Amino acid sequence: MGIMIKPVSFEAILKSQTFRMEYGLMVNDSITVASMQEEGVNSLATNDEVFLRIKWLHIYKPDDVTL
Repeated sequence: MGIMIKPVSFEAILKSQTFRMEYGLMVNDSITVASMQEEGVNSLATNDEVFLRIKWLHIYKPDDVTL
């Protein structure tokens, strides 16, 4: 599938505090953003609107599908 799993670095955990303070993110969300920045990733598929606060992220929102 071409998926690479990367570990979360100690530096990303430290940097996540900045994102929590600047954007009001929860811990897991801030670690996600810090890890993305560290890896040079700026696109995220999510329904969580909190990530819209971060202007450098490109958010892809799945369509609402009713089953």
